[in-house]
Amino acid sequence: MVVRKYHGVEKKSPLVPLVCSSCGHVEFTVEDVASLEVSPEDKPINREFRPPPLQEYDF
Repeated sequence: MVVRKYHGVEKKSPLVPLVCSSCGHVEFTVEDVASLEVSPEDKPINREFRPPPLQEYDF
């Protein structure tokens, strides 16, 4: 499950493990990256959710 932090929207997407046969390194990728994009139809988990204010270090 992937949660978009600054939008407060929960998105579910299956993760695909990729394992290197020589060293055993494991990576997880998402099958459909476009499904993780936040659209106007998505409802936030918390209706009172507000994005954090912009700070000077954001620029």
